[in-house]
Amino acid sequence: HYQESEKIYGVDGREEMIKNLEEMWELSRVMFSLFVAIGIVFGFSIIYIASFITLSERSRELASMRVIGMTSKEVFSVIGFEQWFLAFFGIILGIPTATALMNAFAAEYSTDMYTMPSGISLEIYGIGLMATIVSISVAQRFALKKVRSLSLVEVLRERE
Repeated sequence: HYQESEKIYGVDGREEMIKNLEEMWELSRVMFSLFVAIGIVFGFSIIYIASFITLSERSRELASMRVIGMTSKEVFSVIGFEQWFLAFFGIILGIPTATALMNAFAAEYSTDMYTMPSGISLEIYGIGLMATIVSISVAQRFALKKVRSLSLVEVLRERE
């Protein structure tokens, strides 16, 4: 009998194993969805904070640009270009990094019983790209409001 054997631990039915794996994958999907949501919040926070820091550090220079006759939109375009430039290269570097991390994750968690897929679909890359674009656009709306509210009088009054 297999029940008394030291080499056989147990025998499971196919349906029971499939049910257990589906339950485990459902839990994994929930966890991955939570990770994605946290990643989106972190991504937006990083973009927003970087925008806020840029404005805070350069408020004097930006206000000086306004004093010499540039409009708020022209001043803002300087910061906006910088953010889109950084985002472009961040995405270019992020795609191979994400692919390598996914392949490493899949290799680590694949077993004899199941294999984790190692590819990232174009749909996922598209979602990431859209989340980045939306985050930058929202952060730039706040930045534009801040540029419009720069105090030109304070810049003219201050001395080096």
